[in-house]
Amino acid sequence: MSDHREELMRERLELAEQYRDYIAQNGFNYREYITPSPGSFTERYKRRSAAIDAVLAPELRDPGEEPEG
Repeated sequence: MSDHREELMRERLELAEQYRDYIAQNGFNYREYITPSPGSFTERYKRRSAAIDAVLAPELRDPGEEPEG
């Protein structure tokens, strides 16, 4: 496994731990999770998590599908 992927996996685990700590301190707000306020911890967490997930587990595509871009 490449060092970059290992680094991303470590960062993803750290993000999950930070999110658990945030929830433990502030409680879970479903509305904030679904539509996070711009610049909020939840918004930053979800954006970075999605970016990491896109690299670690890219969306499956139909082999005949044209690539985007």
